[in-house]
Amino acid sequence: AALAEAGIPAVATGGSAFAESPEVELALDLLRLIDNPRQDIPLAAVLRSPLFGVSHDQLVEIRLLDKKADLWQTLQLAASSDLSCSGRVRSFLAQLTAWRRLAAECGVDQLLLQVYNDTSIMGLVGAMEGGERRQANLDQLHARAHQYQEQSAAGLFRFLCRMDDDRRLDSDVEAALPPREGADAVQIMSIHKSKGLEFPVVFVAGLAARFNTRDEKPDVIWQSDLGLAGRRVLRDQHLKFNTLSHLAVARRQHEQSLAEEMRILYVALTRAKRRLILTASSRDLGRQAAAWPERLDGEGRMQQYALIAAICPLDWLGPALLSDGGAVCLRDLASGQLPAIGDASWQCFVHPLSELALPTDAEEKQTEEAPVDEGLLEQVRQRFAWSYPHAHRCAYPAKWSVSELNRLGLAEDERSQVRLLPDVEEEQPGGPAANVRGSAIHRMLEVMDFSLSGREDIAAQAESLLSAGVLTSDEAAAVDTAALARFFRSELGARLAAADRVRRESPFTLSRALDEDDLVLIQGVIDAAFWEEDGWVLLDYKTGGRGKSDAQLIAVYSEQLSCYRQAIEALWGGPVKETWLCM
Repeated sequence: AALAEAGIPAVATGGSAFAESPEVELALDLLRLIDNPRQDIPLAAVLRSPLFGVSHDQLVEIRLLDKKADLWQTLQLAASSDLSCSGRVRSFLAQLTAWRRLAAECGVDQLLLQVYNDTSIMGLVGAMEGGERRQANLDQLHARAHQYQEQSAAGLFRFLCRMDDDRRLDSDVEAALPPREGADAVQIMSIHKSKGLEFPVVFVAGLAARFNTRDEKPDVIWQSDLGLAGRRVLRDQHLKFNTLSHLAVARRQHEQSLAEEMRILYVALTRAKRRLILTASSRDLGRQAAAWPERLDGEGRMQQYALIAAICPLDWLGPALLSDGGAVCLRDLASGQLPAIGDASWQCFVHPLSELALPTDAEEKQTEEAPVDEGLLEQVRQRFAWSYPHAHRCAYPAKWSVSELNRLGLAEDERSQVRLLPDVEEEQPGGPAANVRGSAIHRMLEVMDFSLSGREDIAAQAESLLSAGVLTSDEAAAVDTAALARFFRSELGARLAAADRVRRESPFTLSRALDEDDLVLIQGVIDAAFWEEDGWVLLDYKTGGRGKSDAQLIAVYSEQLSCYRQAIEALWGGPVKETWLCM
């Protein structure tokens, strides 16, 4: 966080960073719910996530439906209620049911991949800060699921147990790094993780910081060899004091803790290839150094009690350095009488705080008034004043959907090429949702037999398509047979039904210049077009647009239909003689 605040890029490669990363935890919570949805904490976490977007207040509303039931039961109640989040809850329950059905039919890796696709979690985390690293973490989770699936067929529950075991035993893998990340950034790792690595220069800082002995302080402590121990408590006198067992276990814990601290220090001191720099800051270094000679035996080695009595790494390093030929300043602090036994392999410096004082105001002012290289200053001005010459082209993406083009302004001659076939019937209140109605109309016009265009014939076709699974029940119910029958009774509908060459729901990709000579890709789907002797007739079906005038509708959709015309003439050949907007 400190490096980020200073504007320095940094990446952490701690061992627990992978399983504890929010995106991996969210994906695992989804898998936990697929395995068993009656888990309140993962369930609340998934609902609150951006994947499903249930707010805190909405979660409270759901919980208040039944305070005694678990969250899973209250979700069932919320799905059939009229809460503001009922639609989201129904969508979530339907999706979870589909995943649970899939989990019984495929491996964990395939299930996880389907979850990624259905939730668009990759795109979501990719848009966040450190997006590439987050996506790499999700890729790594899928790789672990694939490895598990190849080695075992024990199913989803055992995979989740293995992930929990890895975290509990601290055997987790490191967080993933995308290829480009970390190349020009500070890499942060624990000293444990640096084992086996070497660096040209190593700084080991904070060597006067006290060792952490908090594990020895509780009233009840435990050690694997000696077992459980506790302090004695006299409740009536409000007293507690150590017991022999507590002292023994605390002593053993302290010895093991010091052994671990020594191992860590050894790893830190042996990472450097050319130069090792050690720093420590002490409130009273003179008093501390005065005790160092007493900790050495006659041969200049640390005595056993001194190793145990150390409270920081400096208590080990200070006495060890006293005999070095380059540690004159340390020997002066200690007593001034100790001889140098070894060669000068170290350079030791003691800096009082007064020597590290910040520059005075006068010094800062003198620095500010130093002469400036005018040529260099002009280069700096030019670089800061530079602006990207094609910045206006960055206002739109390299790929467009045709519907996005409706936002652009249009020339009057383009609008004049569009004709309108209005449906004069008004939408009835209480009817199907607009998106369902639009989907039903488009699907029917894509697959229906145009020669059977009476209202009863259309209704029969919709029923047949429902039975065949082409239409959903909601879409079949939303098919407006009266509107379709009216369309085919019109002159344009009759021409469509009589045409020998008809194209329906045709996808295309078109390259087009939107600004000067800058090309963009446009993707879309042409609803329908039919060929007559002298050219194509283009039809675009719309089920929205209520309340807009003819001129407004043509203004909104002309650019979209202009793209359709270009695509037809480029891909199918022949002119587009008529363009119709069918409302």
